[in-house]
Order: sequence, then structure tokens, then C-alpha cells
Amino acid sequence: MVETGEVDNRYRTALGRALPGAQTQVDRVAEAFGITRRAMDAGAWSSGVADAFAGTCFSVEAAAGAAADDCVSTMQRRHDREPPTVLPFDRRARWV
Repeated sequence: MVETGEVDNRYRTALGRALPGAQTQVDRVAEAFGITRRAMDAGAWSSGVADAFAGTCFSVEAAAGAAADDCVSTMQRRHDREPPTVLPFDRRARWV
């Protein structure tokens, strides 16, 4: 608490706590696609259908990775913009 009567910004705290989990999901997405990429690169499946699958898979990999990174970046920017304390009647003081 600070002298102005402000209280902790619980919304900011919640964002900070959620960030590591969001980053873990980014890492899991990359890991899942990485397993598929390594298998395909090693020749696990070779055919025209395999080529089509790999092309689509790697296209989705890029989109999913970009979306996941964007999500974490957006959360981080929002967290960084939030003040550590707010007035007691601010909705962020009561965030659960």
C-alpha cells in the first residue's frame, strides 16, 4: 500500500502470474511441431500426400507460432502498462 490510499493492482498481479503459463504453451506448440518437422525431415513418411501434409503442417506451424508469440507479447505489454497500485474502488483492485 502507498500513502495515497492506493491498493495493489490485482489485475496486474494476475497477468504477471499468467505469463509463465502462456510462455509454456508457446514452448509446447513449438515442441509439438518440432517433433513433426524432425520426423518428416528424417523421411518418416514419403509420398505426394506426405508432401502436402508437411506443407500444410509447416504453414500452420508458422501461423500458430506467430499467434502464440503475439499472445504472450500482448499480455506482457499489458502487464507492463498497468500501474502497481490503484485506488480501492478501481475494478482492478478487486480482480480475481
